[in-house]
Amino acid sequence: MNTKNLWLKFLVVAMLVAVCVYLYLAKGLRQGIDLKGGHSLIFEIRTNEAEIERLSKLKDDLQKDLTAATGQEAKELQERIERTETGLKRLETGETDPGNLSEEMISILKQRVDPRGLMSLEWRPLGKNRFEVRMPAGKAESQQRRSEYFRAMERLEQSNIRRSDVRSVLLSGADERGKKVKRLARGDEEQTRRFEELIDAYERVRATETARNKATTERTDALRNRLRANKLVKLEEALAEATAEFDNAQVFYEDKLKALQEANISPQRLQGILSNYVAPAAAKATGGARELKRLRQLYENGLGELEEQHPQRAEEIRQVTALYEQWGNVRGALDDPADLERLIAKAGVLEYRIAPFHPKEGKDLSISILEAQRKEYVESLQREGPEGARRRGERFLWFPIRGERVGYASLVAAEYAGQPYVLLYNQPGYIMLRELGEGGWKLADARPDFDQHSRPAIGFTFDERGARSFARLTAAHVGNHMAVLLDDEVYSAPVIQTRISQRGIITGKFTSEEVDDLVRILRAGSLPARLNPEPVSKNTFGPAIGAVNRERGIQAAITGLIVVAGFMFVYYLMAGAIANVALLLNIIFVIGAMSFLDAVFTLPGIAGMILTIGIAVDANVLIFERLREEQAKGQSIRQALKNAYERAFTAIIDANITTMLVCLILGWVGTEEVRGFAITLGLGVLFSMFTSLVVTRWVFQLLLDWGLLKRPVFMLRLIATPNINWMAKRHFFWGLSVVLVAMGIGSLLWQGSEIWGIEFSSGTQATITFRDDALIDGKLPDDAAVRDRFKTSALQLGFNKLNDTARVETQINPNRIAEFLADYDDKDDPDGRISLGEWSDRKMNAEFFKLIDTDQDGTLTREELRENLPASSYQIATTEVKLGRIRDSARDAFGESLQVRSRRSFELVRDKQVDELGIKIPHTGRSRIIPELWRSINPTYRQELLDYEGGALLVIQNVHPLISETELTQRIREMRFQVDFKDQLLSQTQVIPLRSASETFLST
Repeated sequence: MNTKNLWLKFLVVAMLVAVCVYLYLAKGLRQGIDLKGGHSLIFEIRTNEAEIERLSKLKDDLQKDLTAATGQEAKELQERIERTETGLKRLETGETDPGNLSEEMISILKQRVDPRGLMSLEWRPLGKNRFEVRMPAGKAESQQRRSEYFRAMERLEQSNIRRSDVRSVLLSGADERGKKVKRLARGDEEQTRRFEELIDAYERVRATETARNKATTERTDALRNRLRANKLVKLEEALAEATAEFDNAQVFYEDKLKALQEANISPQRLQGILSNYVAPAAAKATGGARELKRLRQLYENGLGELEEQHPQRAEEIRQVTALYEQWGNVRGALDDPADLERLIAKAGVLEYRIAPFHPKEGKDLSISILEAQRKEYVESLQREGPEGARRRGERFLWFPIRGERVGYASLVAAEYAGQPYVLLYNQPGYIMLRELGEGGWKLADARPDFDQHSRPAIGFTFDERGARSFARLTAAHVGNHMAVLLDDEVYSAPVIQTRISQRGIITGKFTSEEVDDLVRILRAGSLPARLNPEPVSKNTFGPAIGAVNRERGIQAAITGLIVVAGFMFVYYLMAGAIANVALLLNIIFVIGAMSFLDAVFTLPGIAGMILTIGIAVDANVLIFERLREEQAKGQSIRQALKNAYERAFTAIIDANITTMLVCLILGWVGTEEVRGFAITLGLGVLFSMFTSLVVTRWVFQLLLDWGLLKRPVFMLRLIATPNINWMAKRHFFWGLSVVLVAMGIGSLLWQGSEIWGIEFSSGTQATITFRDDALIDGKLPDDAAVRDRFKTSALQLGFNKLNDTARVETQINPNRIAEFLADYDDKDDPDGRISLGEWSDRKMNAEFFKLIDTDQDGTLTREELRENLPASSYQIATTEVKLGRIRDSARDAFGESLQVRSRRSFELVRDKQVDELGIKIPHTGRSRIIPELWRSINPTYRQELLDYEGGALLVIQNVHPLISETELTQRIREMRFQVDFKDQLLSQTQVIPLRSASETFLST
């Protein structure tokens, strides 16, 4: 045995252990969806059919609006209709989309997002134009930091002063008014002063309104009594003076209200600024020093401007910023759904749009924009963000500028949330967009190139159709700016010097790495269709196997390790102890390697780890049994050890190579779950060969050199050498093998497609929702209790397939506590607590309250809800396709504990006077909530609408069957996650009953 540099060899092993331990402590071990739960995101592909349906609906709505419009509004609506019709014709003449579009998109996106297959992402096609991506939840520390940040953001938003808060102060008595002002101002003397000025302004409005009303009455009486002209003139003058004072008082009041609300901070704006933060660990992956510098400037300048505008709330801004930075410093590359959205949004779509000149430039009046239009678009950007104009299909749209804001001085540019945007055309003749169908164009090639200043750039070549389209666009706009967009980001906006046909170049301040990435995306990764960058649905769920099963799997691995290690120590004594050291090293190396690779640890990975333990022990058993034979020959201990390792080497290598081949095949073609098993087992095989064949040999060598091992190694022996002629019994075993193989094949044929689990077969996903006070067998619901009760019910009803394949996942609602408090807290005085009296008034289950109220003080606090409130929804996934069986099993299992929702019908009020409101609803069914509406609407409902300025009011009637206000509010919340309402995800909504819940509801 080789004794050279033995100390150096152990030093290498110690260093490897130290590195693995450091990697585990620094990065942790990412757990997969089955162990920790995760996030589900559903994306929609903009197919021809979907776009035609969307544009047709938009055209119908515009034509309805046109019938009631006049003047300039009618002209703009007509232009939008013409643009919509052009888009419809273009799509209707193209080819239909391929049937396997979802699978084709998934195949390309897999290579972009997770090319190594280590992230444990699950991709599932949902029809031909949607697909689902499921990703594991982030690390525990990252999730904790994320929760702390969002709670701070929620507190910041709640501290904003709303119009309804102001209204509540103004309508209160003097004593109550002072208490409310103190609470809303939060000790800020400046805000208190502003409240006092606002109250004075309000009292002035009331006084002048009273004077105006008195003057109006006197004038009306004078007209009725036909007083003399000179008296009537005086009364007219008095009325005019009173009206002017009232108008001035109203303007003064609005100014004071605006000054009071200037302290409000937009959460969307702050979030947009914070999104530019780059953690130190991610600095190298931001695209070079220039891009890093740009993002840092956007971040610092945006925060500086926000603090300058809100000096009294600078401390709150800093607290939120600090928590966001703490979260950013610990979050991984794919810890949050936003990370996955950002990666998937890179669709590789290249497009061109002509840019209108700034009105002061006036270079070409045909593509200039009027100053009034410019102001309107800039105000729209600040008020609604860039998506506002896009939703309305405006003539111009806002697009973000990538990189530095240089070269856009003559164009219409503005900032939103610290990000610079430029205004570009959105009508035929001024755009060259990526299209589907026969009339579409694409790139023939993309390549690294250099611009005129020898800086890295991206060169490209169009196909024949693209060359013709590009030539028409550039020839028509020589001398104008043309923006080059990649995935809706403006990379540059050069001036067109001459007509360009087949070849072009994308310039910008790129690094070589950025050029290579973009060329790769454009050349081989551009998607076959446009993808909506925002998911149409997002939800969070618990461990796919359930928390209980997860703990059982982990406990099985630990128990297996202890039993194997105990057996090795008892049976092989000192040699077994050495094998256990190698076994421990093997586990440390596997965990360290998975942390280094950022691979995800799954339940199949646990199985791979258990099998690794067996493989490692198997190698040592072969060595030790060979050592026993060599010692029996009377050889010295040194020679016996040498022969044992050399002669067991071949058998160990043969077994491990075949296992490695299986791991490579599984990792190459297997699903995400199978790949987790292959990665863990493959790493285990590699490290087990090292620890079993090398490290244990070094330990024996050390014991020999130190004189601690002089005699043969003693080991127990329970079974003597068997003396059985196995070859003579070969015919029996051949026959037994044939019978077992035939039974296996017959079983497969008999079960057919029923053998496949939910991972490999189509099936059904159904969500069951419990009442807020539901208990299962007197205990709070959890995934284990729901699964056991559901499967038991399915078995009793004879639904064996449902019982065998049902899998239950907890649906996690991040807003669960806020919504729970909103439903049961006192709406007139929300304090973030629910008393037993408030709970009892709703006739809710008192036992449920006691289980949540851990300190038994008769009050549910936010902290108690955060710790104890169970999830209300659970998703059942099964290969059973008969939905009725799932419904029957759920009803039988949970009965009245379920929140059962039947289909409701209703009518949207259109072109009709609503007497309760005192206004007429237009034919569109939507009334814009603007000050003019407040003056007309019934005063009873004015206060309810104060927080919805700029929003929409809809009235529904004839709801059947009847529905409560709470249930309708909950349904609207859930609708906002559907595709048709995804743009309203962050919009505030409220349901207000009119007369009674059985007749009419007001929805804002």
